[in-house]
Amino acid sequence: AEDVAKRLMDYGFHGPTMSWPVPGTLMIEPTESESKAEMVRFCDALISIREEIAEIENGKADANNNVLKG
Repeated sequence: AEDVAKRLMDYGFHGPTMSWPVPGTLMIEPTESESKAEMVRFCDALISIREEIAEIENGKADANNNVLKG
């Protein structure tokens, strides 16, 4: 969860609350004032991060030296 939270900051988002109330999780709680475009941008960032994780899982990216560990 910490690597994903830090990676979201690389995409220009404020880091989400971590490990509360459930350990090892992220709490994402957008406000009503967030625009649809910003929510789409956030979802696109999460999809990109998931693709980066898949590259690590599939051995395409080094498990110890990658964008999530950077």
